[in-house]
Amino acid sequence: MHINVWTPQSLTGAERIRIFRRAESNIHSVAAIVEPIIEDVRLHGDDALRRYAEKLDGAVIKGGLSATEEDFEKAYKTLDPEVTEAIRACAENVKIHHRQQMDRVERQWMEEV
Repeated sequence: MHINVWTPQSLTGAERIRIFRRAESNIHSVAAIVEPIIEDVRLHGDDALRRYAEKLDGAVIKGGLSATEEDFEKAYKTLDPEVTEAIRACAENVKIHHRQQMDRVERQWMEEV
């Protein structure tokens, strides 16, 4: 597995424009779509998550949504160690993001990690 890491000084002009243009996305139009989904999940929990999994991904989920210890053990045995490390790095970024979120008072905000 390879994860791209860019530094501004290593990018060509075209690469810099392509990568930095992502920051110009209008998140307000996305928020208008996502907010009702979040509210539905807040009100209806796992049942709402199952409905959205089927509606958006075509996945029919039966049973619990939480992974078991056996699920984790099997995954660790079968995953490439680089994938495992990438997942750990991602999880750490999520923790950092939500620690910062808990310190904020605004209802909506975005943080790039």
